[in-house]
Amino acid sequence: MSIENKPMLRADYRPLDFQIVDTYLDFNFDSKAEFPSTVRSKLTFKRLTPGATSFVLDGQDLQLLKLRVNGLAWDDYKLENLPGEGKFQNLTLDISKLDDQDNFVVEIENTLEVENNKLLSGIYKAGEHICSQCESKGFRLITYYFDRPDNLSVFTVKITADKAKYPYLLSNGNPVESGDLAEGKHFAVWHDPFPKPSYLFALVAGEFDVLEDQFVTKSGRKVDLKIFAEVGKGHQLHFAMSSLKRSMKWDEDRFDLEYDLDLFMIVAVSFFNMGAMENKGLNIFNESALVGDKDTATDARLKRIDKVVGHEYFHNWTGDRVTCRDWFQLTLKEGLTVFRDQEFTSDTFDRTIERIESVAIMQNHQFDEDRGPTSHPIRPEKVLSQDNFYTLTVYDKGSEVIRMIHTLIGEQNFQKGMKLYFERHDGKAVTCDDFVAAMADASGVNLDRFKLWYSQSGTPHVTVKQHFDAEHQVLFLDLEQVTYPTHNQKEKHPLVLPLKTIFLDREGNQVLDLKTVDGKPVESLIVLEEAKLNLQIATDKPLVVVTNVDFSAPVIVHQDRSFEELAFVAQHIPNEYSRYQAIQDLNFEVYKAHLTNNPVLAGQALGLYLNVFETLLGKALDNPALYATLLRFTTPDAVAARFEKDLDPLAVAKVYKHVNETLTRAHGHRALALYQDLPEVGAFEFNVQQAGLRDLKYVLLRLITGEGEHKELVRDLYTNADNFTDRINALNLNLTNNLGLAELEKEFLERYHHEVLVLDAYQSLRATLAKDINEVKDLTKLHTYDAHNPNRVRAILNPLAFYNYNVMYNLDGTGVQYIAQEALRTDKFNPQLSSNLVNLLLKFFKLAPQYQKLVLEQLEFLASQTLSNNAREKVESALEMAKDLK
Repeated sequence: MSIENKPMLRADYRPLDFQIVDTYLDFNFDSKAEFPSTVRSKLTFKRLTPGATSFVLDGQDLQLLKLRVNGLAWDDYKLENLPGEGKFQNLTLDISKLDDQDNFVVEIENTLEVENNKLLSGIYKAGEHICSQCESKGFRLITYYFDRPDNLSVFTVKITADKAKYPYLLSNGNPVESGDLAEGKHFAVWHDPFPKPSYLFALVAGEFDVLEDQFVTKSGRKVDLKIFAEVGKGHQLHFAMSSLKRSMKWDEDRFDLEYDLDLFMIVAVSFFNMGAMENKGLNIFNESALVGDKDTATDARLKRIDKVVGHEYFHNWTGDRVTCRDWFQLTLKEGLTVFRDQEFTSDTFDRTIERIESVAIMQNHQFDEDRGPTSHPIRPEKVLSQDNFYTLTVYDKGSEVIRMIHTLIGEQNFQKGMKLYFERHDGKAVTCDDFVAAMADASGVNLDRFKLWYSQSGTPHVTVKQHFDAEHQVLFLDLEQVTYPTHNQKEKHPLVLPLKTIFLDREGNQVLDLKTVDGKPVESLIVLEEAKLNLQIATDKPLVVVTNVDFSAPVIVHQDRSFEELAFVAQHIPNEYSRYQAIQDLNFEVYKAHLTNNPVLAGQALGLYLNVFETLLGKALDNPALYATLLRFTTPDAVAARFEKDLDPLAVAKVYKHVNETLTRAHGHRALALYQDLPEVGAFEFNVQQAGLRDLKYVLLRLITGEGEHKELVRDLYTNADNFTDRINALNLNLTNNLGLAELEKEFLERYHHEVLVLDAYQSLRATLAKDINEVKDLTKLHTYDAHNPNRVRAILNPLAFYNYNVMYNLDGTGVQYIAQEALRTDKFNPQLSSNLVNLLLKFFKLAPQYQKLVLEQLEFLASQTLSNNAREKVESALEMAKDLK
């Protein structure tokens, strides 16, 4: 077993004996040369550990051409090709013969594989462009180096390539020099004055459209802004540019953080495993997260562009200026930066909608990650493939942990903590403990017990019980928490849970200034630190208690409520997020009632829901964005997330269809009246008001046309649309409700024939609505489909797994089999993509036996194949968990 096949342990971290303090890289890309892609590196070393005389540099799939130390040929080295997959290498240098072993220079020349690099890691061809992706361990595919985040070095980069083919030559930092060379070549030199680890290195070469602008910082510095995209897509970059400028301004206003270079660049590429990468001064984006305007992107994708542009920019400080000591600390930068991008969206778009969408990711997906075979803390203790830990747990649960710190210490102290964090650690690679220490020291709040969130996996369950004693005028409120054993961590302890709480009287009024029977104030923030908390609250009337308001802690709340009480909370709670949560709870009760096969109970639940729905319709114009969300009956994937076992996905899909049909019959006429009263949206703008109205139009039309009536409204929506959201919504309605408007689909495909991202959205819609697996497979025949492109593959397979239960879990097994086949196929050239596809099979543990059997058969098939570490780690964890379930 090679080093790369052994699990890595957080406890095994050891600091480097040497540091590369200065890095000079000279790239030459020449398709006509003996070696088409080469790099000469000049690395200035500094010894950190007295007496150390050797060190190991990481490499992968490289050919060493030359090695020199202090300008002289050097033969005291050992190049070892490690066994196992991946072509990993160790280059060990012995410097014991050097006179000065504290400071020396190593020069290396090597080839690197660019043209045939399908890993989409290191430096590779992305269509006609050359680009890089180095996080987490891609730099070793470029040259021999300390490919770990705790080696911070100042980089200078020279790039030479054919000028006609690659007119733009880009790297980190500021441009230093450029010029023409013989034989149609040219060069560019870049220098980044800020020390950074290898994972933040970036290189891009190619022909692009470029959009340029300028931002003036609050101190008066002028920063040039440039965004690059494939030729022909430059006109779709204006939205991203506006997002970038708003992000820069917001970070100054909210966090007092100013950009530090003279130039900020973003490049969109078509082949990219991730969403985007925060390389210092040169962000590289998956084009789906950057390229788009009102005519080619939905409001939802524009919002994603806005969020991702912000996220990657915010990394300039929380990730670049202060980075991670080791990859087990990944949530240090990602959890914090997700929190920051959520706050950005909350402040600039809408706080309630942002909170609903962020919590939905937690409840619908991350909670299952906590329950499943890959369960891990936000700071893992052991990994086989680091690529597998770019997870919802590390990112989104990590952001909720940051949010809880913010809740516990308050905005003012949080900002003090951020300033102290940067004062202590700017230019350093640090740990999660360092961040928590800065927050504790700045606020004066002891966070020692809170730190358990970083090491304990699983989702806490909080049980809320209340009893009103009318005789003694006391409300007994009992809170109890438990975190159940997870797949690879059995022992659990109570966590610190900040639970925002609202009390309502029976008239629906919020009750404030409550006190316990011994006269202590009952705070609106109840902090549950032990396994149990018992409060005795003095009150002369019964109260309705709503806790975990705003999802103040990432927990699952268990509180016995009747249908009527859920409806009461939904109608009276003054907090809009809690209104949303109450309606989701009510919807789940409707599902449960139908799944019990008790017609009387199902009828009662549905009848109450129809009454609540009518009330919501009557308020829809008060806040279109919110009520468009509230009026959606909970989708099967969100319902499935609440199940811990015995899930019948086909039965859930059947209930969803039945309830929506009932809504059409019961309220279609009301929806039509409301639709006809909707105000004109006006010329397109991206804001919560307009986006909300567009979304509400879609929700109402789905009701109105649910039985095939009023199809002319859908035709009018498409024909009169001045934006992509309305067009794709009309197409969706036509296909979902079988309206027979074939001309819409024909016009859509003609209009967007060359827009691959638009056609990805079309493919996703078709995959969601496919009737069988052959319809899904036929989608690969579309002219834009590329079996090696992650965007094209995911556009089909993700919606199949998440939204098309009838095909995914068909009892003939063809749905899950197709996912497994695609995971195996992609594993041969792109293990990261394969690992993402294996994720689609990891919710087997919650399925009813007949469905679980189908998935486990495919996981066992995959286990019998030769797999990358990325895929093998997940497949083996799943099968281990399956044994535990028996």
